Amino acid sequence: MSARTRRGALVPPQSQRLREKPARKLHHQSETFGTSELCAWRVVPGVFWFQTRRPDIAEKFRHRGNARPVAFSVGGGYLRIFEESMEPKRARDLVRRFLTVPNEPFFGLKGPLSRRNRRERSRQPESVP
Repeated sequence: MSARTRRGALVPPQSQRLREKPARKLHHQSETFGTSELCAWRVVPGVFWFQTRRPDIAEKFRHRGNARPVAFSVGGGYLRIFEESMEPKRARDLVRRFLTVPNEPFFGLKGPLSRRNRRERSRQPESVP
């Protein structure tokens, strides 16, 4: 018999021992995404914390039904942390949507004025009182 005893227990030889699998890294568990204005991270499965330094974004979270305030800054600059239950994809989409500037022109600055309206005059007929 090739098994050795150690303090009364049978220990199988090295070749027959079950190899322990290395623990998988759960990189997504502590992953933070977003910018310095708004970032989010998963606290427990299905629950995310959102940290913002902008009052307008904090106002958006205050109006959300499922979001609840968790922490705020007292001594430093403006800081609010909110908690909400959701899936990771929804959390990423929420951060992206809150950071997107609404009504931003597609191609940057306005183009040149038309040749007919160089003096930026109204084309509406003038009303005579």
